[in-house]
Amino acid sequence: MKFDKNEPKVDALTKLKSFKRFLQLGQEEFCEFLKRFLNIDDVRVQVCDLSTLKAWLSVESVEEVMKVSDDENEICIVSQIKTKDELIAYFPYVLRGKNVKTYFQLKSFLPKLAEAISDQITLCYLQDFIGGDWIFGENLARMIVANCISTRKYDGVKFTHLIEKMEQLATASFEGSFFPTGVIVTNDSSKYKKNFFAFETIRNIDNLDKREWFLANGQESFFLLDSNKISRGIFRKSIDTSSDFITRYFDDYYLKHDLHVPDFIVRTVGLNEISVSNSDGKEFVKVENVWKYRHHKSFTTFLFDKLNIKYKICYAILMYTLKCSRNHVSSIIWIPKDCSDENIFNLTTDNRVRIWKNQLNLLNESHQVLIEKILESDGAIVIDNHGKVLYESVFADMSKRLESKETKKLVGSGETAARLLSTNGVAIKISQDGTIKIFSGDEIIYY
Repeated sequence: MKFDKNEPKVDALTKLKSFKRFLQLGQEEFCEFLKRFLNIDDVRVQVCDLSTLKAWLSVESVEEVMKVSDDENEICIVSQIKTKDELIAYFPYVLRGKNVKTYFQLKSFLPKLAEAISDQITLCYLQDFIGGDWIFGENLARMIVANCISTRKYDGVKFTHLIEKMEQLATASFEGSFFPTGVIVTNDSSKYKKNFFAFETIRNIDNLDKREWFLANGQESFFLLDSNKISRGIFRKSIDTSSDFITRYFDDYYLKHDLHVPDFIVRTVGLNEISVSNSDGKEFVKVENVWKYRHHKSFTTFLFDKLNIKYKICYAILMYTLKCSRNHVSSIIWIPKDCSDENIFNLTTDNRVRIWKNQLNLLNESHQVLIEKILESDGAIVIDNHGKVLYESVFADMSKRLESKETKKLVGSGETAARLLSTNGVAIKISQDGTIKIFSGDEIIYY
C-alpha cells in the first residue's frame, strides 16, 4: 500500500467507530509483537489528532517515517487505513529503543514495515476492529517478513505462503532426522546458470515431497524459485576463496558473491527455525515460534559502543555466536570491559581453566576448531578486547547473585550467570534452542 499524503477522512483514530475495540483487543498484541520483533523498548500508538501530532513532531506535513525531535531514541512511523483508494485515517505509532537509530538508516526497511502494517490495520478496520488480537500476531509477522524482504518485482502476499511452507518443513524429518533445505527466490534464473542443475520437468513447491526437499541443504545448494513458485532446478553456490575466514563465513551464509539484487533466500536453519535473508545481511529469523529481525550492524555496533573494541573483533564474536546458535550449542561468551585478573576473579569461582601455553585468538583461523570445542564445554569463555581467550570453563560466583527486578524475571542459571558477568562488560548467552541474548549491566538485547 503506497503512502498517501492526501487529507484523511478523519484526523484522529478515536473518531473511527469501534476503534475502542482495537484498544482493548489488538493494541497490546500489536505493541508487544513489534517490541519483540524489532528488539526495542516500547511501542506507543498515537491516537491524538493530526494537528497535535504535527506540533509534537515539529513538522508541517505527515511523512511515513519521522524523527522525534527531542529524543534520538524515538521515531514515529505512520501506516494508513485505506479502502478503495480512499484514505480513511493515518495510523501513527512511536518506536522507542537504541536500535531505532539503526533502523532509521535502513531507508527501505521502515517504509516496507509501515506498508505491511497498513494492510493489517485496514483488514482490522474492515472487520469493525474485531479480531485485532489475532490479526497482529503470526499473520502480521509473515506479512512484514514477506513485504520487507521482497521488492515491488515480487508479490509479498504471495510469498507468505512460501514462509508457511518453510515453517512446516522446519518441523519435518527425513528418515528420522531433521534436514535443512532452502530456496532462492528470483525473477531471472539465467543469472544462476553457472552451477545450475536443471530438472527434467519443472516443479511446483506445493507438490514437492520431503525426499525432493532433501536434495537442497539450504547452505551450499538451493532450489531456484520464480515469482509463481515454480522451480526448474537446484543451484550450487560458488566456492569462496577469501583469505579472511570471518568475512568468508558471512559471505557464504548470505551468498554475497552469488545472490543478485533483488533476490532473497528462504531456508530452514534448524529444528523449528527458519530464516529469510538477502545478500546485504538483512535477515528475519523465527526461533521457537518467535519472529525477530536481525542485522549484523546492530549486534556489532552494540559491542563497539559498549566495549570500544575493533569491529573485526565484534564480527569474530558474532560469527562464533551464530555458529553456536545455528548448531544449537548452549554457551556463554563473556567480554569484560576490565580484563584484569582481579575484576575477573571477583565475579567468578576459583575453578577457572587456562591450559594453553600460547593464548587462543578469535582472529586466528587455525584456532577455530579448538575455540568451537571450548564453546561447547560447560561454563563461560572469557575474551579480551583483542580477541584473545583469557579463560575457559569459567563459572559465575552465584553467591554474588544480583537482586534486581530484571534478575528475578530471568529463568535458568545460565541467564542469571550472564547477567552477573555483564556487570563488567558484555555477556552473550546462547541457548540450545538457538535464542541469543546479550547482557550489559541492566540492559538485555534479544538478537
